[in-house]
Amino acid sequence: MSNRNKALLLAFASGLLSLGMEIIWTRLVSFTHHTVPQSFAYVLFAYLLGIALGAHVGKLVCNRSEGNDSILWKVAGQSLIWSAAFDVIAMAIYAVAPLNPYGDAIYLLVAIALSAGIKGVVFPIVHYLGSMRGDAALGASISNVYAANVAGATIGPLFVGFVLMNLVTLQQAMAICALAALLVWGIVSRSATGTKHKWLAVVTAGVLLAGLALADKHLLIRELVANEHGREMKVGYINESRHGTIHTLEMTDGSTIVYGENLYDGKINTSLVNDINGIFRVYALAAMHPTPKKILVIGLSGGSWVEVIRHFAHVESIDVVEINPNYLDLVKHHAEVAPLLNDKRVKIHITDGRKYLKQHSKEKYDLIVMNTTWHWRAYSTLLLGQDFLMSLRNALAPGGVVAFNTTGSMDVFHTAAQTFPFAGLYSNFVFASDHDVRADLRQNVARIVEVGRVVSAKQNADEAALNWIAWRVAMTPIQLPSEVAFKRPPEVVTERNMITEYKYGKGFLH
Repeated sequence: MSNRNKALLLAFASGLLSLGMEIIWTRLVSFTHHTVPQSFAYVLFAYLLGIALGAHVGKLVCNRSEGNDSILWKVAGQSLIWSAAFDVIAMAIYAVAPLNPYGDAIYLLVAIALSAGIKGVVFPIVHYLGSMRGDAALGASISNVYAANVAGATIGPLFVGFVLMNLVTLQQAMAICALAALLVWGIVSRSATGTKHKWLAVVTAGVLLAGLALADKHLLIRELVANEHGREMKVGYINESRHGTIHTLEMTDGSTIVYGENLYDGKINTSLVNDINGIFRVYALAAMHPTPKKILVIGLSGGSWVEVIRHFAHVESIDVVEINPNYLDLVKHHAEVAPLLNDKRVKIHITDGRKYLKQHSKEKYDLIVMNTTWHWRAYSTLLLGQDFLMSLRNALAPGGVVAFNTTGSMDVFHTAAQTFPFAGLYSNFVFASDHDVRADLRQNVARIVEVGRVVSAKQNADEAALNWIAWRVAMTPIQLPSEVAFKRPPEVVTERNMITEYKYGKGFLH
């Protein structure tokens, strides 16, 4: 391979590996920072800073080489080796070292900037090596190098984000990218590298191959979870894909907590008598509609809500919209909720909730239930803003009821009150409709009892306890906006202001 072709390969690889690793860092930081919207911005800032500093170092190397290409090939090769070694070390340290919020932010800034900076050193060097200096084709040769780099920078995030992350875990994707850097070094610059760096390359490759061969391909996620929740916690199910990471914690009382992208996503529990996940909120819906034939559920999660809803009287069909298909695999692993997958009335649509409503704009539902996300997560406005709530209102049949989780945001409750003819706060849920549903809840305790009896048939629930708890569910007040004490004047949430994520969100250092 000629030096010019090697330079083009190096330009392509530096773009691909640099932007590919940015995707991996973004996924890692988003996981540990609970998908707050600032996560991506923080990684982007650190990455751009690192690339700029690395490019400056590369420029200095070019200036000091005095036209000696062998020095530049040597430095480019060393950068590839250190790139692979550093990424392994930096992520391993982050996985096992408990850090306070400020220490975490500082470490990530330094680690991500160095990760990008080491790769950024190659960028000016490869332009120098790939250009035809003193030739009439200088401009064209520089353009070719730049085009190769842009092609790599375009393909890298697409391949890593949409292909690689759907085939392997986060730690495996990192190892593959690091091995790719060593492979490129072996092709373009092995002969120009000193003995010490060759040994570093060999050792790094050995560590990476050992990491790929680990029986526990989810080790990185387990360590990150242990850092946050304590090493005495038992991590059960883990599923990683481009759709996100799902894991469960197995508690000492036998309960299972579901986490989506490292955020509490509920517990697998359907019993009203032994309510450990606020399941009473969905039981309350049984009292609010006499014949809920057609139901829409946005967000499957662990399946507990759908499992209860399918036992409502008169149900003919339940459309479940879930954006992450891996929740179906989670449901299969738990006998308490797995039967919903075999119910012919339940149809699961793997798509986005907004997209589904647009594609089925003529469908009308008696009940719409959405227990989806925390109000401060990235993109939460797309499900909690007034535009989407209006879509839910339009999808309601006359007399229908919408129920969704505010997760403690009074702005979301206020937005619902400005969107629906009736909206009340029940625990931390909003019940909304075209009519006042408070009387329905108080007067139809028997419907709650009946659903609880059917669901708990295999659990030998105490009948007296079931009746008592159902009565308490019916007597729990639904509060009107005028009855709620707001800590500040509430505001309407829209897709333009995104106040749940930014103005009143948690922030990066939460």
